[in-house]
Amino acid sequence: VQSGITPQAVAYPVPLARQVPLSRSIAVPFNFGYGFIGGPHSMNVPCAFKGGVRKNCLLDTGAALTLMVQDKESMSFPVLDTIKLHSMSGQSRTIDIVAPENILIGEKIIPIARAGRAVGLSIHGQAGVIGSDALANQVVSFDFKNKRVVFSPEISIRDNFAQGEEQTLAFTNDTVPVIRISIGSAGLAAMWDTGTTTGLLLRQDWIDSHLEFFRYQWDSSAGTDANGEDITTKSYELLVPLCAGAVCFKKGFNVNGLTFPMDVKGFQGIDAIIGLDLIRQHNWLFDFSEKSWIVQDFGSW
Repeated sequence: VQSGITPQAVAYPVPLARQVPLSRSIAVPFNFGYGFIGGPHSMNVPCAFKGGVRKNCLLDTGAALTLMVQDKESMSFPVLDTIKLHSMSGQSRTIDIVAPENILIGEKIIPIARAGRAVGLSIHGQAGVIGSDALANQVVSFDFKNKRVVFSPEISIRDNFAQGEEQTLAFTNDTVPVIRISIGSAGLAAMWDTGTTTGLLLRQDWIDSHLEFFRYQWDSSAGTDANGEDITTKSYELLVPLCAGAVCFKKGFNVNGLTFPMDVKGFQGIDAIIGLDLIRQHNWLFDFSEKSWIVQDFGSW
């Protein structure tokens, strides 16, 4: 999760680069990276910057800016600017903004005018982070059943989601997707974040205002952010259903409460972050241009 790269809170996107419409579908396989315990901690895809060496990148929809590690190849890209990169812990680091021209995701070439370059990023050993800025104006399905991301014209993949209910998509930090979810009878704005391992992170003050939905378990950790800082949370058992679009998750699983860094613009207006542990249980379609999304059970495919 990154935030604070742009000064805008929840809003519609201003793409960093004009995307080229597709005339055919391109399926990009992904794999999960695993730690010593628990489920997957990263979603990794083949990538290359400006036709360079093929590498693996973490696909992180909660990142507003595509990033690369500083190495000999990335040092060849012209520097456009220097900015502060804010992360979940509220800490920041200074990074260079460079011009790689394009990024290759599988066999899909996406023009991208700018990306970050930094030393010592905590990205699970990957060579870079593909952020949501690389998905701007795309129609993308996240097919977790078959472990692939499909870039496609709208018509060719929407048929797979015919039984799903189309929902309105919003954004924070210009391009990071924000969906509406519900916990019990309450609605929330949730960042849809493939870069967060935990299933659901909630603002601690939101939990405090809805304690009837939760049972406190223990203090815990949600891992580290992009700056390598520990994310300390409180763990709760969810006592009511969690729903997103047409699907609901069974109550009884643990969620985490966290004090979001509200001085960082990207977290303003955000109540929750839905992460990889829940996201990977269903298939998702995002039309970033038309600002819509659909979720569907595996059984519908």
